[in-house]
Amino acid sequence: MPPDLWPLLLIVAAAHGVQVVIGFGGSILTLTFASLVAPVDTLLPLLVPLNLGVPLYLSLRYAREVDRDELRRRIIPYSLIGLLLGFGLFLLIDGSSLTAVYAIFIIVLATLRLIGALRDGFRRSSGEASPELAVPMTTAASPSDSPTATASPAPAPTPAPTPVPARPPSLLWLVGGGLCHGLFATGGPVLILYTAVALPDKQRFRCTMAVLWVILNSALITGYALNGDLTGETLLATASLTPALVVGVILGEAIHRRISQETFKVLIYALLLIAGALILSRS
Repeated sequence: MPPDLWPLLLIVAAAHGVQVVIGFGGSILTLTFASLVAPVDTLLPLLVPLNLGVPLYLSLRYAREVDRDELRRRIIPYSLIGLLLGFGLFLLIDGSSLTAVYAIFIIVLATLRLIGALRDGFRRSSGEASPELAVPMTTAASPSDSPTATASPAPAPTPAPTPVPARPPSLLWLVGGGLCHGLFATGGPVLILYTAVALPDKQRFRCTMAVLWVILNSALITGYALNGDLTGETLLATASLTPALVVGVILGEAIHRRISQETFKVLIYALLLIAGALILSRS
């Protein structure tokens, strides 16, 4: 194994472990930190096949949690439109110019997501009263009460207001996410802005996004193969990183049961922001 693959092994294990924990972030974390040790345009053909591992694992193990209707009607069609546009730009743009653009992309989206994660955490910590505290306590009957006294009827409960479903963001977010995935092989943050609202259930969100990553990465692999970017050398390097992927899956499943997802999200976006600044300073 070449010596320069050892840093990639650590990055792959950590980044894909994160993806198992929260359902996204593996490819963007891998590419962000790996770009500190190798050029982005040479990393993409090597890492995209590897990025199939965790999504395949999640989508197969938790297949019943996948929202197939949302995937079929909105997420897949509009994301594929953007993916074709993004991959076309990838073929036209000089690879050496991708680093600065990618760094700015990371900084902007990491900042937005970090602000959102911190705001959500603040709301939860300051927030609503516990449902148990809202239930009125019944008082014990007084000994002087007449046993024949008629108990006053309890007031009829006020029906809870019907919740208004959150309106999904514009479908242009899906097109933009596909475009970023074709250009940078990591459109996750943009796609998440749509899917997190459309699928608020955490498990359903995680598993549905896993199916989308499988589809988008498979399309990218096909494109790289047709363009001649996938060679025996790149596939061998990808295979040499597979043990790190397995380690990441095992660690991610263990951490998933023990750590607060909200806290972990804050740490992820803070690290992404720092990494984006480092990449921009070196471009």
